[in-house]
Amino acid sequence: MTRAYAVVVRRAERNYSADCPDVPGCVATGRTVDEALRRMRSALALHIRGLREAGLAVPRPATPLTKLVRRGGHEQVYTVVRVAA
Repeated sequence: MTRAYAVVVRRAERNYSADCPDVPGCVATGRTVDEALRRMRSALALHIRGLREAGLAVPRPATPLTKLVRRGGHEQVYTVVRVAA
């Protein structure tokens, strides 16, 4: 089964950070947006596998979206990361 999770990528001082609003505590960083997203995909897969192994519920993804938002001089990319779940 594959699920699509919304991921938020933010520009930090020296890199990009990514998190998933639907999966609290699951984060990743990278030197580029693409690297942060690749690492986030791996982090989500590992996090979900850990939840399943522990017998815990896997959070359902919210409605997928892709959007570039500029706030306070910073860009945020909202996108979708598909992972086996």
